Amino acid sequence: VVVGSDIIANASAYKKPPESGSIHHFNHIVFLRSSAAEGTAEFDRDYSVILGQVTELRLPTHLEDISSTRIRENIDLNRDISNLIDAVAQNYIYDNSLYLREPQYKSIVMTKGIKIEKVAFGEDLIRELTGTLLNGRKGVAEVVAYLKRKGTVGIVIRDGEKQNKIVGMSAFSKVETADLYQEFMSQAVAAYLREAGTGKRVVIGALYFDSDTNIRDPLQLLLSETLFECVKEDFTYAIYHPRGNKEISHRMAETLKRQGFKRVDGFKRAESSRRADDPAKDDVIFTVDMKFPVVVIQNMESKIKYPFNQSENILRVIDRAHENLQKTLTMMYPDTLILSVNQEIIHHKLIGMITAINQVPVEPQTPRVLGDLMCVPFGQILNGFAVPNTVTKTLHTEKYFDPGIRKFTIKEYPNYSKLINQVRTIKSFDMGVILVDDLLHKGYRIRELDPLFKAEGVDIKKIVVGVLSGRGKDLMTVQGRDVTSAYFVPNMRVWFLESVMYPYIGGDSVERPGREENSGQFNSINLILPYVLPTFMNDVPRNRVYDFSMESLKNAREILSELEEEYKELFQKNLTLKRLGEAIISPRFPDIGSCMAYDLNLAPSIFVQNDIERLARLKDTSGFER
Repeated sequence: VVVGSDIIANASAYKKPPESGSIHHFNHIVFLRSSAAEGTAEFDRDYSVILGQVTELRLPTHLEDISSTRIRENIDLNRDISNLIDAVAQNYIYDNSLYLREPQYKSIVMTKGIKIEKVAFGEDLIRELTGTLLNGRKGVAEVVAYLKRKGTVGIVIRDGEKQNKIVGMSAFSKVETADLYQEFMSQAVAAYLREAGTGKRVVIGALYFDSDTNIRDPLQLLLSETLFECVKEDFTYAIYHPRGNKEISHRMAETLKRQGFKRVDGFKRAESSRRADDPAKDDVIFTVDMKFPVVVIQNMESKIKYPFNQSENILRVIDRAHENLQKTLTMMYPDTLILSVNQEIIHHKLIGMITAINQVPVEPQTPRVLGDLMCVPFGQILNGFAVPNTVTKTLHTEKYFDPGIRKFTIKEYPNYSKLINQVRTIKSFDMGVILVDDLLHKGYRIRELDPLFKAEGVDIKKIVVGVLSGRGKDLMTVQGRDVTSAYFVPNMRVWFLESVMYPYIGGDSVERPGREENSGQFNSINLILPYVLPTFMNDVPRNRVYDFSMESLKNAREILSELEEEYKELFQKNLTLKRLGEAIISPRFPDIGSCMAYDLNLAPSIFVQNDIERLARLKDTSGFER
């Protein structure tokens, strides 16, 4: 076997004890490696672990200068690289727009400086809150009395970059039907809530956040964490009824509405909570049905390459697009809870869970410390990333639709090895496996992979997912798998992965026989109009399907337009379809049929604008106008 000396020094296979047929028994040709990037002049030349014959070689100086880093830098600058690699390989790279702004190695996912915890409000925590987050707020005494009340629990968010300062706090409690009057001190409110809400009710009595933090949209994060916790505990009806200050800010009201809450107007405040200067103000009551929530995963930030994913302008457009999508979903599914979660927060939680299962530190160690288990992401999460102190090997899967978009299959990702070969590669590590995915509901991917794992004898120790539905949990029970999740939604109605809705950014593959797939341009479909009438929205009025599709297209246009501006400012040239891979991870091209091709020299936002115009023509078509 031919290896570099760095492989012998670092690869996990050489750290295991020798056994029959292991790598230790092979004869080795070892090329000595030097790398300033590794911070050392030469790797440790300790070959004592190799039981076979070892032959050392060193490349000539002029060949040592050829490195993958140098090749990538020249590709990014669109320079000739035929003196570095074979000319045929050069043509393939440039024809397929490969390796554009791609990192040489997997990035290690770092946990964020955020601590999210469910709490009971003891004296120490209340004292900390009154001295920080609640300090100077109106009606603190009433809030503190609510926190001390039996049965009140909550969510606390701490900012690790500010000495674990509390930057968000919510408090909620269960309310029985018989106690509604005692809770609201109003016969009218109690009567309304008895009729409007059924099942297990929860009252959210406090939502406080501090804007002096680097956490993006702390109010949205706080509300999402609170609602996910309530859903997990089988609450089916939520009532927001703030203690203390009864006035509600525009930001708070809008954030609640984007989650599906509706304000209940016309109920005056109870005598005990009225102020003398404002005796007749309407009480603040927002409600939402949580029986069958809709889940939307905000993952756009993870689809955009560095440095664009650090741009404040682009992040602002992404956040605005997400808010627009939330509003559209509240119209598609009225009186229904819209649960929103950022994929960065899912990453943060999953890394903590995976490292805990693998019994390794959550921070990278020097020298490197590896756990006994390996992490195998098999969906869209952690793609291109490595978990700290954990061997990470992605199993590349993809959903392929037929040209009629009537059925789909799960196969290997374009240009990757067959699924069975990928599973065999994982088996060759001879380690227990932690499977990881962003969401598990109907389980199409795991249904396809489970027989392969069992056939090859892969030892699945645990399945860890971002969002787990009751249906997904049942499937894992049937398969005999041990599953855990960052979030559990027992009765999930439907879910959306945001990037999949946006053309040229995400989507699912379309398998068209006879069409040669370009390695950098994947033929795909977004399940929105005008590309296809989405069948998973059969229970949604067609005019709302139209609105959702139009909003998705507009969001894609705004994001791509901002990317084009930032790209031009940074590189002094236009971002075209051909170079889209420099800004987007694995860009997708909506399927336009056989014998058709895109003009790769045009900006992607132009094509989205054309699709917006095509969709607008359908507005007056029967079924879409109202």
